[in-house]
Amino acid sequence: MASTTILNNASLLPQIETMEPKHTNRMQILGNLSVAMLDTPPSWASCFGFIFNLFWKPLSDENGMTLYVNLNSVEKRLGISSSQAKLLLQRNEFNSADAFQSAAKEHLDSTIHVKAEKSLRKHLSSTDATNMLTGLNHHIIQTNIQLLQHQVNQDGIPRHYQRRESGLPRTLLVTQSGVYVLLNRKKGKDDRPIGQGTYKKVYKAININTGEKAAYYSIEVRNNDEALTSEFQHFNSLGDITCRPVTQAYSLKHNRKNLSEVKICYLMTKMKGDLISAVDRHLVNFERKKVRINAAKQMATLVAHYNERGCVHRDIKPDNFLFSIIDNKIVIRLIDFGLAIRKHVRIAAQAGSFMYASPQVLNDTLDIADEKDDSWQLGMTLARLFYDQLDQQFLSSSRYFDTYTSLSDPRQMFEFWENIETAARQWQFEEPENKHSLEYVIYKLLQVNPEDRWTPAEAAHALAEIERRS
Repeated sequence: MASTTILNNASLLPQIETMEPKHTNRMQILGNLSVAMLDTPPSWASCFGFIFNLFWKPLSDENGMTLYVNLNSVEKRLGISSSQAKLLLQRNEFNSADAFQSAAKEHLDSTIHVKAEKSLRKHLSSTDATNMLTGLNHHIIQTNIQLLQHQVNQDGIPRHYQRRESGLPRTLLVTQSGVYVLLNRKKGKDDRPIGQGTYKKVYKAININTGEKAAYYSIEVRNNDEALTSEFQHFNSLGDITCRPVTQAYSLKHNRKNLSEVKICYLMTKMKGDLISAVDRHLVNFERKKVRINAAKQMATLVAHYNERGCVHRDIKPDNFLFSIIDNKIVIRLIDFGLAIRKHVRIAAQAGSFMYASPQVLNDTLDIADEKDDSWQLGMTLARLFYDQLDQQFLSSSRYFDTYTSLSDPRQMFEFWENIETAARQWQFEEPENKHSLEYVIYKLLQVNPEDRWTPAEAAHALAEIERRS
């Protein structure tokens, strides 16, 4: 009777069975890498031997047992391609799965992760992708990358490996967390910003060592040395309020024509998109009340945390909330702190998006930075995102949205709030009967009189209570 030991068997292939499967010993090895140790091939291999030999390759013979490895699993779990795994098995003899894993990781350090290769072929034209992959495997470029990596490991400062130096179609950023291909070529349809503000552009970056994606921030700074690191340090200090930096360092790029113009560049966690796209493209099921309330609570909590740090964001809107899906749950982060200011500081000029600005901003009566301004913007943001799910009776209690959202010219918006007392009488929503509802939270955030308006912290507390009750 043939004896078989299956270590973490793959579901991708027919199960390797023994005459007595109940005696099969299953163990965890190499994470989810599928390995099977057997002294004879399974019974079905005689009929479908080409399938078995295509996917399962032996490591070595040891005490009459052969250690087989599933090539599909190698590609998914270790990051080297199945063809690279075949070459390793042909060139070396391994007597354990651990030895093979070590060799695979060592091989990965000098090659490209299979996920990165697939991403590059997806995001670049076929010519650029081929040239990129061929160049990255060239021994001279690999040597240069290793030298840069050594310098980065010593001082912690990422370094650019420019296209003009390497001859590659895209610039590389060498960091302590790996080597990234930056998809930010100035010309070409293949590279589009995933985000853009007044002073910054955000592009995708692909880690060739792990295949993971990051968001590459590039911010222009002119004639202001003090501002060179402030943006990165600000993001780095916010923790889970915003997207975390991928690497604890930044790099600087000087304009060759004007050395006073500098760009600060760093990598942030790549999110799935902003909440506008989540709603418009139905990426998140906001029809479910629990999902809707949880998302609103996260948003209010993020703004409240920022206010507790002594700052006012001043540009709260759906575009500035990013989301990702982790363990089947939505995770939201706040971004774009370019207009942020300390609380109670005198404001020289009004800023932010007119569609979400408070009446006090639009009629130019807000002189001091106040978190109540963030409150109004938060209320408008929640109303915009969940408009279709809100109680229609509540929405129809005021002509506010029908009138206000139809004003496309900023001058009309200013005129709309020119007389704040009239606006308060004519456009205030009626108070909802249900005090434990999203409508009531929006109602309290959209109080024309700031003294009656909830703070983001009060809104977050109320939403947490609603979530607990639901």
